Amino acid sequence: MFKVIYDPINGQAFKDGEVESKALIFFNCAQVADEIYPDGYTLVTANDLFINAVRVLIKRGEIPLEKVEFYYRDAQANDTQIVFDKNLRARYPSNYPDYMVNFLMEL
Repeated sequence: MFKVIYDPINGQAFKDGEVESKALIFFNCAQVADEIYPDGYTLVTANDLFINAVRVLIKRGEIPLEKVEFYYRDAQANDTQIVFDKNLRARYPSNYPDYMVNFLMEL
């Protein structure tokens, strides 16, 4: 299982141009980790764009949806699952900070 945690405070940052390739690399690492570790592989990222890159790879069929779990980690270090349906529409937790939408709305 590939577990992706969006932690905007303490997560690992990636350059925008690298998120798609990194998402595929980390997913492939997770497949190997599944054979070694019972809990699979967890990546904590500060890029919500990384989550969207994984969603695009799922939509393309490069990553199976059932092999990925998404979570949001808040400032108190609580993890809440982000649930996606088969069309990759998200049900975000109520405390999820959607900065991009907020910025675009303000513009």
